[in-house]
Parts: sequence; C-alpha cells; structure tokens
Amino acid sequence: MRALTDVPSVGASGAIFGIMGVSLGFFLYYRQKLGEFGVQRFNSILRVTGFNLLIGFVALRIDNAAHIGGLIAGFALGYLLVPRYYVVDSPFADTQIEDRGGLANTWWIILAAALLFVGATAGIITYWRIAAGIF
Repeated sequence: MRALTDVPSVGASGAIFGIMGVSLGFFLYYRQKLGEFGVQRFNSILRVTGFNLLIGFVALRIDNAAHIGGLIAGFALGYLLVPRYYVVDSPFADTQIEDRGGLANTWWIILAAALLFVGATAGIITYWRIAAGIF
C-alpha cells in the first residue's frame, strides 16, 4: 500500500481536490443558512472526496500527497475567503446585504497564503537539493 511518497507530487488532480476543499469550506460556513440543501451538498462532497482518497490509498501508482495538500489548502482558503453576508439597515431600501468578508477586508489571507506557498516551495527545493547532494 503506497499512499504518500518522498518525491514531488504534482498534477491536475491536486487542483481538483483544492476545488473540492473550497466547496467544503463554503458549505461548512453556510451549513445553517442553507439548511438541508447545504448539509446534503457538504456530505456529498465529503463522501466523494473520501472515496477518491481511499482509492488513492489502495491503488498503485496514485500519490495522495497532492490530493491531500490541495484539499487542505482549498478548504483553508475557501473557509477563510467565503463571502460573509450581513443584513444592514439602509435608509434607501428595506433590506440591504453587505459582504464584510470581501477581499478588501481579507487581503492579508491571500498574502499569508502566498508567502506560505513561496516559503514551503523554497524549503522543499532546498531539502531536495541537500538530499540529492547538489547543494
């Protein structure tokens, strides 16, 4: 059983798992507001993700490192960057909805994620160069 290896993990499937992670973060945040629909979608995405990870752990030649990394990164960014809508009083309309979680308020999350990505990439490249004796 080969699941995670010590070779670089790349591929489009990691991005697909990232999209699933973003969806999980969104539906987790809005699970109460979306009611049964949100709970069903969250559970469905969770089952599909779990089934695909299970296949990756059982099947040969599938490296789950990119899958797990994409899922974790997508979930974290999806949950942190989800629009946070609030009903506010407005003199011009009966109901007005405001997004207090927009990019103007959460720019630091994107910056932190980019710095983390660059730092992790530099660390991994350094590790590989030392392991290969290139450094």
